[in-house]
Amino acid sequence: MTVKQYWLVPHRVLIVESIYEVTMEDILVAGAEIERMLHMVGGFHTVYVILEDTHLQIPPSFNMLRKATWMQSPQINWIIAVGLKSRLIKMLGAFIGQYFGLQWRFFDTLDEAYSFLCEIDETLPAKI
Repeated sequence: MTVKQYWLVPHRVLIVESIYEVTMEDILVAGAEIERMLHMVGGFHTVYVILEDTHLQIPPSFNMLRKATWMQSPQINWIIAVGLKSRLIKMLGAFIGQYFGLQWRFFDTLDEAYSFLCEIDETLPAKI
């Protein structure tokens, strides 16, 4: 499996890390796990998602990403993409954000992404 997910800050900041190539099976399996993780949090907390794509070589297609129904969760406020190098992929990411009605940002590093989240949500711990 080329997608793994884990809490950077428990029940607040979720990392979804993609490595090399993401397949439809990866999206479905990871999506089920992400939905389980969001369900455990309950509906009262905002969850920020950081897509760690530094090592992603072959991104999923738009049709594949439409199956990522976890992005429709009302708990998710922001999705932050880290490490995307291609302008085309960034454009696709922005389109996906609009498609799912999400706020979307891009950063080069995880530290930059987390610093941004700390600026918009002062309840997050400053150090991770």
